[in-house]
Amino acid sequence: MTHNGRFAHNDTYVTFFSTLTVYLLILFKTTRQRSWLYATFFSAGLAVYSKYSAISLAVVPIVYYLWTMRKVFAHRALRILETLFIGGILVYLGYAAGTPKALTWMAYTMKRLVPALLYNSNYLVQPDSVRGVIGQYAVFLGGVGLPLFLLFGLAVVWSCYKVFVGWKNGLLNTEENRALLLLVIFVIDLPIMVSYNYPVRFFLPLMPFFAVLGALFVSDLYALAKRDGNTSYPKLLGAGLTLVIVFSLARVVSVMLVFVNDSRIPASAFVASLPVGTSLEHTLYPPSIPSDHFEREHNYPLFFKKSPDQTPPTNKNYDFNAGEAGLDDRLTDYLIVDSFTTDKFDSPYTCADMQVECDFFKQLASGQFAHYKLLIEFAYAPPPYLPQIQVDFVNPTIRIYERLK
Repeated sequence: MTHNGRFAHNDTYVTFFSTLTVYLLILFKTTRQRSWLYATFFSAGLAVYSKYSAISLAVVPIVYYLWTMRKVFAHRALRILETLFIGGILVYLGYAAGTPKALTWMAYTMKRLVPALLYNSNYLVQPDSVRGVIGQYAVFLGGVGLPLFLLFGLAVVWSCYKVFVGWKNGLLNTEENRALLLLVIFVIDLPIMVSYNYPVRFFLPLMPFFAVLGALFVSDLYALAKRDGNTSYPKLLGAGLTLVIVFSLARVVSVMLVFVNDSRIPASAFVASLPVGTSLEHTLYPPSIPSDHFEREHNYPLFFKKSPDQTPPTNKNYDFNAGEAGLDDRLTDYLIVDSFTTDKFDSPYTCADMQVECDFFKQLASGQFAHYKLLIEFAYAPPPYLPQIQVDFVNPTIRIYERLK
């Protein structure tokens, strides 16, 4: 999860505006000043501007306001509905702050919203893909590591228990903050739950709220440990938290090392040493390639379907997914292959859909290809005493092949 701080993904901005939205809502809760509620709606609109799927965040101030006004709704219905109407306008204005065209051409937004949400949720779907309501947990576990995964999971279960007990005993107001955090986590996670596409960065907006729930959980555990009068329990709890922090710090160090020692850095230097005037092709995540160094340099023509109904382009002067035959026609001197691209063929459905390319890259990896030989390989892994982290888009294994004359 840490490595996503290095990329300008829109999920980073959703994280900021989601946290701001909840902060403003808490200010409304403590002061009861309507201006903070309106600011909450506007902030939710800014989150939607950052990413369409954040539209679910607008549900939070609506639900919270209706819950707090439930006892007087019958007597103040018009005032409450007026507040929600203004809030809806402010959500749209928050979105329009980043998309001014929405103010003059509302249909521009409306006719693109649903297709964009559907495309995002079905991106790269395969026959064996599962929706996030089932598959998200393994992705989140890989993103934060087992200790934090267990801590956050226990914190959610404990918070649900505390809210239920408070509701059952008529003391729900004492657990209102936990209930609000659980609501926020649910509405942010809702687009993930219904989607087939949920990379680890999608969980970034959830992290601040998991962290707060985790802190409340640890605080309650500490209070329970002290209540029995046994001094060893607080010490054991402190030791456990220390292990969680040390392990998480080790993951951060691993991420730093992976960035600093990305295998494409030495591979870039090697590519610059190849003969001038030759030809080179590369897959999707190559090292840096110097301009004007090669007579011909371009992407190896691979086409992976992003949706089941897509077909390769036909308006190019070369054929996509032609495998060995395409390379023979182009007489390419050097071929750079990255592991991120070849790992896609580990999916049996991708392999079956692109059988020619699948066979070609597997032959290359096994050294059984007659026309190209492996010239050099670049790879990096953190030291064995640190967690072995795999980071999206960073540090692929790079193999450089040379055509046999």
